[in-house]
Order: sequence, then C-alpha cells, then structure tokens
Amino acid sequence: MRGATKSKSLSNEPIPIEDGDDRLGAARRDLPAFYASATPRDIAMMDALVLAHAALMVAINAPREGVASVLRIELERATNAHEQFFTDRRETVRASATFHALGIDEQRRIERVIFSVAAAATDDA
Repeated sequence: MRGATKSKSLSNEPIPIEDGDDRLGAARRDLPAFYASATPRDIAMMDALVLAHAALMVAINAPREGVASVLRIELERATNAHEQFFTDRRETVRASATFHALGIDEQRRIERVIFSVAAAATDDA
C-alpha cells in the first residue's frame, strides 16, 4: 500500500503519472454536485475523463526538442490517440443527463477544469 499523498485539486497543470488515483479523489472533492447525482455509468465516464485528462496533459507536455524524428512521430501518434480518447469521454460526459441537470455555474466549472486542456506555460514563452 502506498503512503498518504498530499491532497491535490483538479487543474490543467501536468501531474506525475503515479498521482492518477489521487486525481479521482480530487475530482470527487472538487465536483461533489456531479458525483452526488450521477448514475454509476456517468461516474465511470467522469472517472475515465479525469484520468484521460491527466494522461493527455502528460502527452501534450512531453518534450519534443532534441527527440529523434522517428520517436517524435510516435509521440505525436500517442498524443493524438490520447486526445481522441479524451474527446470521446468528454463528449459522453457533456451529453449525460447528470451534466445537463447541473446548474450552469457547475457546468462551467467542469468545462473550465476538465473539458479544456492546455499546454503548460514554458519559460521561453
């Protein structure tokens, strides 16, 4: 069993892979209205979306400079696959009755925190 980890909130910041299970806990803490009213299927879809978001953030923020072109091509293919999986889960959650039953403020919060993905800022930007 792993030791206790520091509590995190959902964000668009890249996270270490080993913190994926903590992301689910953060989602349940940060999105209580969704999880309290969701069907088991919608919970499973939101959990998949949260983990897909984390995986896509890692893929998007993986360094490309200095990577051999053949490896960079494979990284781009993997990133594209993560993006497709994320997009499919996002649209499933967005179309769910649970999401539609939420208030507009909670919907916007989910859209801002989970539905959007942005590359981390770099020092050279």
